[in-house]
Amino acid sequence: MVDTLLLGSSAVRHGSSSLPSPTMHEINISKITNDIVANVILGGPGSFLPSGLVQWIILAILVVLTVILIRKIFNIDKRYFKKLMKHD
Repeated sequence: MVDTLLLGSSAVRHGSSSLPSPTMHEINISKITNDIVANVILGGPGSFLPSGLVQWIILAILVVLTVILIRKIFNIDKRYFKKLMKHD
């Protein structure tokens, strides 16, 4: 027995399954949503600045590592702690 289910303006035929198959509109919305989520997390192609969450986190880690390395190489920590702080 083949059932016909009307969804919007399209008819979907299925066999003995009781669940309707997704319409093209639902598939397109799902694909668009997945693409948007992927671009937010990983970033879009072709941009110089970070555009995704992962790219911003990597940039922040690189900046912190650069600051730590510069402070270690030029002994900025020792110069900072060598001076006495003036308190009123």
